[in-house]
Amino acid sequence: MLRAMNGSEKISRDDWQTIIHAPLHVYRLVASVESEPIEAQFRRLTEELQAAIGTMASGSVGQLMAEALVGNLDALWIAFRDANRNPRDGLKRVKRALRKAPEDGSIAVRDWLVMLGVWIAEARHDMGGPAISDAEAGAVRDVAGWVGRPVPERPAAD
Repeated sequence: MLRAMNGSEKISRDDWQTIIHAPLHVYRLVASVESEPIEAQFRRLTEELQAAIGTMASGSVGQLMAEALVGNLDALWIAFRDANRNPRDGLKRVKRALRKAPEDGSIAVRDWLVMLGVWIAEARHDMGGPAISDAEAGAVRDVAGWVGRPVPERPAAD
Protein backbone atom coordinates (compact mmCIF):
# COMPACT_ATOMS: atom_id res chain seq x y z
CA MET A 1 0.00 0.00 0.00
CA LEU A 2 1.07 3.55 -0.63
CA ARG A 3 2.10 5.64 2.32
CA ALA A 4 1.09 9.25 2.62
CA MET A 5 3.67 12.00 2.34
CA ASN A 6 3.78 12.29 6.12
CA GLY A 7 4.03 8.49 6.45
CA SER A 8 1.24 8.34 9.02
CA GLU A 9 -1.55 6.89 6.88
CA LYS A 10 -1.94 4.22 4.25
CA ILE A 11 -4.34 4.01 1.39
CA SER A 12 -6.67 1.25 2.54
CA ARG A 13 -8.51 -1.29 0.42
CA ASP A 14 -11.68 0.80 0.88
CA ASP A 15 -9.80 3.93 -0.26
CA TRP A 16 -8.66 2.11 -3.41
CA GLN A 17 -12.22 0.95 -4.08
CA THR A 18 -13.40 4.53 -3.70
CA ILE A 19 -10.74 5.76 -6.13
CA ILE A 20 -11.55 3.01 -8.66
CA HIS A 21 -15.21 4.08 -8.69
CA ALA A 22 -14.34 7.73 -9.33
CA PRO A 23 -14.65 7.59 -13.16
CA LEU A 24 -18.12 6.05 -12.76
CA HIS A 25 -19.18 9.00 -10.61
CA VAL A 26 -17.88 11.49 -13.19
CA TYR A 27 -19.63 9.65 -16.02
CA ARG A 28 -22.85 9.37 -14.07
CA LEU A 29 -22.86 13.05 -13.25
CA VAL A 30 -21.88 14.54 -16.62
CA ALA A 31 -23.47 12.06 -19.04
CA SER A 32 -26.87 12.13 -17.41
CA VAL A 33 -27.21 15.94 -17.38
CA GLU A 34 -28.60 16.23 -20.91
CA SER A 35 -29.96 12.76 -21.48
CA GLU A 36 -32.09 10.00 -20.07
CA PRO A 37 -31.26 8.39 -16.71
CA ILE A 38 -28.18 6.17 -16.59
CA GLU A 39 -30.26 3.03 -15.97
CA ALA A 40 -32.16 3.63 -19.21
CA GLN A 41 -28.85 4.16 -21.02
CA PHE A 42 -27.60 0.79 -19.73
CA ARG A 43 -30.83 -0.90 -20.87
CA ARG A 44 -30.54 0.66 -24.32
CA LEU A 45 -26.87 -0.34 -24.54
CA THR A 46 -27.84 -3.95 -23.84
CA GLU A 47 -30.49 -3.85 -26.58
CA GLU A 48 -28.10 -2.23 -29.06
CA LEU A 49 -25.38 -4.80 -28.34
CA GLN A 50 -27.80 -7.70 -28.69
CA ALA A 51 -28.97 -6.33 -32.04
CA ALA A 52 -25.37 -5.82 -33.19
CA ILE A 53 -24.41 -9.41 -32.36
CA GLY A 54 -26.74 -10.66 -35.10
CA THR A 55 -25.01 -8.51 -37.72
CA MET A 56 -21.50 -9.78 -36.96
CA ALA A 57 -19.81 -12.76 -38.52
CA SER A 58 -20.33 -15.89 -36.46
CA GLY A 59 -17.35 -16.53 -34.20
CA SER A 60 -15.71 -13.21 -35.05
CA VAL A 61 -13.79 -11.29 -32.43
CA GLY A 62 -16.42 -8.54 -32.53
CA GLN A 63 -19.24 -10.99 -31.96
CA LEU A 64 -17.40 -12.72 -29.12
CA MET A 65 -16.59 -9.39 -27.45
CA ALA A 66 -20.18 -8.14 -27.80
CA GLU A 67 -21.54 -11.40 -26.38
CA ALA A 68 -19.12 -11.20 -23.45
CA LEU A 69 -20.12 -7.61 -22.77
CA VAL A 70 -23.85 -8.41 -22.93
CA GLY A 71 -23.24 -11.34 -20.58
CA ASN A 72 -21.62 -9.05 -18.03
CA LEU A 73 -23.79 -5.94 -18.28
CA ASP A 74 -26.00 -6.95 -15.36
CA ALA A 75 -22.97 -7.32 -13.11
CA LEU A 76 -21.56 -4.05 -14.45
CA TRP A 77 -24.85 -2.28 -13.76
CA ILE A 78 -25.01 -3.67 -10.21
CA ALA A 79 -21.41 -2.59 -9.52
CA PHE A 80 -22.07 0.81 -11.05
CA ARG A 81 -25.29 1.32 -9.11
CA ASP A 82 -23.77 0.11 -5.84
CA ALA A 83 -20.59 2.15 -6.24
CA ASN A 84 -22.50 5.11 -4.87
CA ARG A 85 -25.90 6.54 -5.55
CA ASN A 86 -24.67 10.11 -5.15
CA PRO A 87 -21.77 11.21 -7.40
CA ARG A 88 -21.10 14.30 -5.28
CA ASP A 89 -20.55 12.26 -2.13
CA GLY A 90 -18.51 9.70 -4.05
CA LEU A 91 -16.18 12.35 -5.47
CA LYS A 92 -15.77 13.99 -2.08
CA ARG A 93 -14.78 10.56 -0.70
CA VAL A 94 -12.30 10.21 -3.57
CA LYS A 95 -10.70 13.51 -2.59
CA ARG A 96 -10.41 12.33 1.04
CA ALA A 97 -8.93 8.98 -0.02
CA LEU A 98 -6.41 10.70 -2.29
CA ARG A 99 -5.19 12.89 0.58
CA LYS A 100 -3.41 9.75 1.80
CA ALA A 101 -1.46 9.45 -1.48
CA PRO A 102 1.65 11.41 -2.41
CA GLU A 103 0.57 14.89 -3.41
CA ASP A 104 1.75 14.78 -7.03
CA GLY A 105 -0.12 11.52 -7.66
CA SER A 106 -3.24 12.83 -5.96
CA ILE A 107 -3.23 15.99 -8.06
CA ALA A 108 -2.69 14.00 -11.27
CA VAL A 109 -5.65 11.71 -10.55
CA ARG A 110 -7.93 14.60 -9.58
CA ASP A 111 -6.91 16.58 -12.70
CA TRP A 112 -7.61 13.49 -14.82
CA LEU A 113 -11.09 13.16 -13.29
CA VAL A 114 -11.89 16.77 -14.19
CA MET A 115 -10.62 16.22 -17.76
CA LEU A 116 -12.69 13.04 -17.97
CA GLY A 117 -15.75 15.17 -17.24
CA VAL A 118 -14.74 17.59 -20.00
CA TRP A 119 -14.19 14.75 -22.48
CA ILE A 120 -17.55 13.17 -21.64
CA ALA A 121 -19.30 16.50 -22.18
CA GLU A 122 -17.41 17.07 -25.45
CA ALA A 123 -18.15 13.57 -26.76
CA ARG A 124 -21.74 14.44 -27.74
CA HIS A 125 -20.51 17.46 -29.66
CA ASP A 126 -17.78 15.43 -31.37
CA MET A 127 -20.41 12.93 -32.54
CA GLY A 128 -22.50 15.64 -34.18
CA GLY A 129 -24.50 16.67 -31.15
CA PRO A 130 -24.92 20.18 -29.81
CA ALA A 131 -22.08 22.06 -28.16
CA ILE A 132 -21.47 21.55 -24.46
CA SER A 133 -24.53 22.87 -22.67
CA ASP A 134 -24.53 25.16 -19.67
CA ALA A 135 -25.77 22.22 -17.59
CA GLU A 136 -22.89 19.99 -18.73
CA ALA A 137 -20.37 22.78 -18.11
CA GLY A 138 -21.91 23.20 -14.65
CA ALA A 139 -21.56 19.46 -13.98
CA VAL A 140 -17.87 19.63 -14.95
CA ARG A 141 -17.41 22.62 -12.63
CA ASP A 142 -19.09 20.59 -9.88
CA VAL A 143 -16.67 17.70 -10.45
CA ALA A 144 -13.75 20.12 -10.26
CA GLY A 145 -15.06 21.65 -7.05
CA TRP A 146 -15.71 18.31 -5.38
CA VAL A 147 -12.22 16.98 -6.14
CA GLY A 148 -10.58 20.33 -5.41
CA ARG A 149 -9.01 21.06 -8.81
CA PRO A 150 -9.61 23.75 -11.43
CA VAL A 151 -11.37 23.22 -14.74
CA PRO A 152 -8.63 23.49 -17.39
CA GLU A 153 -8.79 26.16 -20.04
CA ARG A 154 -9.87 24.68 -23.38
CA PRO A 155 -8.90 26.23 -26.71
CA ALA A 156 -11.77 27.90 -28.55
CA ALA A 157 -13.32 25.92 -31.39
CA ASP A 158 -12.40 26.94 -34.93
